[in-house]
Amino acid sequence: MEQATGLRLALIRERLHGGISQTEFAHRLGVSQARYNHWERGFSIPTDQVRKIKDITPGITADWLYWGDTSALTFQVWWKLYGTEEAD
Repeated sequence: MEQATGLRLALIRERLHGGISQTEFAHRLGVSQARYNHWERGFSIPTDQVRKIKDITPGITADWLYWGDTSALTFQVWWKLYGTEEAD
């Protein structure tokens, strides 16, 4: 299981798609809410779905989604993902 990938997928939905529900995001991807929920819980995301996620979320890279590599993210996308978090 890839829990970190699932957490990044949830960040996409919550911060780059306005906090829409899992059901709505799953609908945009053309999958069931149950299947999408598995991905947020850390199950492997099929490559074709990663492409769809990238298509509907400009600025997201597969490297960030899979491994957390922020080097290719624009500042605007990075800020929406991380910039509003409070320091621990």
